[in-house]
Amino acid sequence: MVHFPAGCHGYVYTACYYGEEQIFPRPYGSYLHGDGETITWEEYYELPESPCILAIRGWSPGTNYDHTVTWRICALPRKYAFWWMVLDRFISFLARIFRVRV
Repeated sequence: MVHFPAGCHGYVYTACYYGEEQIFPRPYGSYLHGDGETITWEEYYELPESPCILAIRGWSPGTNYDHTVTWRICALPRKYAFWWMVLDRFISFLARIFRVRV
């Protein structure tokens, strides 16, 4: 999840990279921005090594103030993340069958 404090007015942009590969958000060249909000999503990305260094890049062209954007990333070992992903997909499948919003 990424939190943008109030005052950013959508002029602060950010993305997450592994080396030069943009992994969040996708596709390459897109970015997150907001104002007084938290953007959440679920993404399953298998990191190529452990430990792994990710780079969070932020920019704010044409603005005069510093802003603090907060990223929160949950990283799990593959053996746990795999079962979580299977369970999540199963629950989504059941929700579609029974027309329940999750």
